[in-house]
Amino acid sequence: MAVTVVKSTSRLLRNRAGAMGVSAVLALLLVACGSDRHRASAPVALPATTTPSAALSSVSGLLSSVPPQSSSVTAAPASSSLPVTPSVAVSSASSGPGQLWAVPQSPDELAIATDGTLFIADGIENAIYKRTAAGVFSVFAGTGVAGFSGDGGPATAAELNDPSGMLVEADGTLLFADGMNNRVRAIAPDGRISTVAGNGHFDTSRAGAALVEPVGDPTDVAVDPRGGYFIAATSQLLHLTPSGQLTVVAGNNPLDGVVGIGGPALSGSVDGPGSIAVDGAGGIYIAGQNTKTLLYITPDGTLTKLSDAFYVRGWGGLRTAPDGSVIGINTVEIVRYRGTVPTTIFPLSSTTDPRLQNVELNGLAVSTSGDIYVSSDGNSGYNATPLLLRIDAAGKPTILWSGTPT
Repeated sequence: MAVTVVKSTSRLLRNRAGAMGVSAVLALLLVACGSDRHRASAPVALPATTTPSAALSSVSGLLSSVPPQSSSVTAAPASSSLPVTPSVAVSSASSGPGQLWAVPQSPDELAIATDGTLFIADGIENAIYKRTAAGVFSVFAGTGVAGFSGDGGPATAAELNDPSGMLVEADGTLLFADGMNNRVRAIAPDGRISTVAGNGHFDTSRAGAALVEPVGDPTDVAVDPRGGYFIAATSQLLHLTPSGQLTVVAGNNPLDGVVGIGGPALSGSVDGPGSIAVDGAGGIYIAGQNTKTLLYITPDGTLTKLSDAFYVRGWGGLRTAPDGSVIGINTVEIVRYRGTVPTTIFPLSSTTDPRLQNVELNGLAVSTSGDIYVSSDGNSGYNATPLLLRIDAAGKPTILWSGTPT
């Protein structure tokens, strides 16, 4: 069996294709042969009242406050028509050889805090940036060196390896998929980083302790409103309980493609989930990066299919809106799903703004007020300008930042 994972061209060349190594290939062979790691786990039992943030405090043991170190730069006003380009590199907090630019070079997945702070994953820089509502950028995590290090210390001194889908809690805790490290990690409000799921090995998971079980190549995370988190991994949808346990929600069937429509999601296949979101009814949307399908797991656990032509880009192209609907990136369209019914919110294919023509989107976030934030890494399509864009409730777009990679 061959597992194909497609990202933007630059991230594909840097990461998943040809970079998995011998252990990953062996893991894929085990999957193809029906390894006993695929034996079914019990259905997810979700507590009714536990707050999602409890998963972080119980699993990661977030440490006492150590002020994070970062360098900042103020971006040009959103109305500026000129690219914003850093003139010099700024050193990260690492003592190693890595250097990071003051602004993202390849803005990918997004998350937004209640105060308007935008978090931006940069797979080229192996870092996470943040942008305040006033337009000030700073390095939030990563040293510019691809690797795994730093747990228990400041996130700015930690090595990341392809940070992907993210979410941010009301208290400011950031949870993110550290893809090539085969882990999900958390950054506490005091800036310390820790691992909350995954043992670092590329493999499929079964029920067990979150820090013992593998989380193979995670791509996205989502809050479960009933407690805990959902994690999209290479061939599975996992659930991280508030007590620090992993259970399998979907993907015990190791077959390529989508298998098991109409039956229990646990015994179906969700090959290559690229992004996930939970709607107001508790149903789970899964955008297939490999399959180009949009799946929906009903609240009772049945696997259904909503679309055979849903091309989510990046690893965070589905997000829940404040009203419980789900916003998604489908190629160059931004769409909203209410149950099984899609509505196009913003079609980039028909925009008259030359700055937004031929732009392919990568990351998506939705604020508590319903504003939609999207990113383009500038490495795909015909428009080679990275940008951050906000679309308000009336559908009016505002370019928050654009720049040329250095």
